[in-house]
Amino acid sequence: MMNADLTTIATIGWWSSFSSGLFTSISAITICPLLYTTFNSNASFTYFSWLIVASSYFVSTICNKYVVIQTQKNITDAFYADLAVAFAAMYASYECAVYYLQLTYVVRRATKMSIATSLIRDEPGTPIFAIDLFGYFWLSVSTIFLALSMEGRSNATKNKFLVSLLYFHGIAGSTCIVVPALPMIYEKDGEGGEEDDAMWQYVLLFWCAQFAPICFLMSKNFGSFVERHKSA
Repeated sequence: MMNADLTTIATIGWWSSFSSGLFTSISAITICPLLYTTFNSNASFTYFSWLIVASSYFVSTICNKYVVIQTQKNITDAFYADLAVAFAAMYASYECAVYYLQLTYVVRRATKMSIATSLIRDEPGTPIFAIDLFGYFWLSVSTIFLALSMEGRSNATKNKFLVSLLYFHGIAGSTCIVVPALPMIYEKDGEGGEEDDAMWQYVLLFWCAQFAPICFLMSKNFGSFVERHKSA
């Protein structure tokens, strides 16, 4: 019964991780500056994709927690997995609120933008942008603890590349917390707007290039776990 329960959890983990990777990849296409001159070209679909990414990643960390608890029998690894879930919950809470607000309020009023509405647009220099990056800071912290929870596994060698990506994402992404305070993000006025849009599109593409492989490798790990327990 325990194997069956764990297999179910790992299967959910596979689907949630794969969904995160898939929608991260889709969002990369919708924001690619080589295809679209501005981020707002596909804003609705991009925000919807990131809404799915945030929710799915949170679910995958919960699944990872139970796999760690039942397979590693190590209280330290279980503690790291708990922290990964806790910080993923903070990330998902912030990001789902931001993206839901953009989808249901801001994007719908793009043609009649008021001062109040412009303040809650998710773009550099706004309060919502600061909250958005604060959420990504917690995602970065979550991936660091996710890596720590995986290091003790029996197949740690197979997870080495995934763990390295998680650490890199965590360390690089932690800088998100200071970005909203930088003067450069307030300089998007009048001329140069398209160049600024392109810069942020490339930054987002760089994030997608990190995070999509992480999600797909996590889904592969969950899939391998399912296969092992089905054959056991």
